[in-house]
Amino acid sequence: MKKILFIAAMLTAFVTSSFAGPSKLFTSGIMVTEATEFSRGSDAPGFNELGGYRIDLGVSYNAMIGIIPSLYIHPAVGIALRMGSESENKSSGSGFNMSVSTSDDMTVTALDVLVPVTARYYITGNFFAELGLEFDFNILESWNTGSQSEDDRIEAMCEPKFLNLGITGGLGATFDFGLEINLNYTHGLTNLYKQKNFGFVEGPEWSYGRLNFNIGYWFGYR
Repeated sequence: MKKILFIAAMLTAFVTSSFAGPSKLFTSGIMVTEATEFSRGSDAPGFNELGGYRIDLGVSYNAMIGIIPSLYIHPAVGIALRMGSESENKSSGSGFNMSVSTSDDMTVTALDVLVPVTARYYITGNFFAELGLEFDFNILESWNTGSQSEDDRIEAMCEPKFLNLGITGGLGATFDFGLEINLNYTHGLTNLYKQKNFGFVEGPEWSYGRLNFNIGYWFGYR
């Protein structure tokens, strides 16, 4: 009987530890993000056009607040640089390139403060899934086409909204020594730009989708 109770206790401890995330009720860390953002919407630019895609680079401060051993609230605040460009390279037959360079003929650059808040569930001791909302504050945005008048025209039509909202979710793994790798997707729910009417032409009416690859480190994870 004692052996049975001992085995049952060991199994209970194993199951409990298998479904546990961090060992603390509050854990903090930093995260670096590289992402690709795609324009979405009926009048959104194509993938090979200026504004059709942007490369994002970001860094954020993150926290995990324990609810139960396997469930955590994961808020973060970070800053992201969003860049897109198009080059009129006649020799290649196409101006599209996945790289972004300041030497390209047309560029768009934006600086954002991102505040995602998600619920994180540890499926096992290391692997998790999370889902929540992202608040995107656009601090500044600049278009450069090589023509000041064209830049003014685009920026007049593409006046960015200060706050955008999206749904974000993904999967990842946190290792026992604090290193984390995860992949998530953010689906924009709001238009990136204010809606204006310029006679027969209306302002752009598109949102965004962003695929994020994140590498982070949690301080004192175990």
